[in-house]
Amino acid sequence: MTYPANIEKALAYLQAADIPARYKKIAPLHKFLWQKDIALPPVILADFRTNAILFGIGGVIFWQIASLIMSLFLPLQHPPTLAQWLFSIIFFTISFGYGMAYYYRRQRRKFGLLTWQEIQNTP
Repeated sequence: MTYPANIEKALAYLQAADIPARYKKIAPLHKFLWQKDIALPPVILADFRTNAILFGIGGVIFWQIASLIMSLFLPLQHPPTLAQWLFSIIFFTISFGYGMAYYYRRQRRKFGLLTWQEIQNTP
């Protein structure tokens, strides 16, 4: 598959890096967006803000779908009010997004990888 030049550059950098194979795997969402010429950086190379937003939104969507499916089989006697539901969504989005962003930033630094911006600025 052919991706935009900046993505190809980042993928070549990742493949050459001496890191565990699980960090070199690319999510299907990234591949889909790259085919549409949307240059979303690989998770291990993305900055903190990008990862926090992506993981926060993706995590809360998954959590809400899982909660809906669970509520079909285990109905609640006292369902949460709208305010409680909104608070839980906001809290989960922020905490999960920041937690995952922190984890990937720490891993990138541990392995000594360049950031997305640094890779794009290399010749």
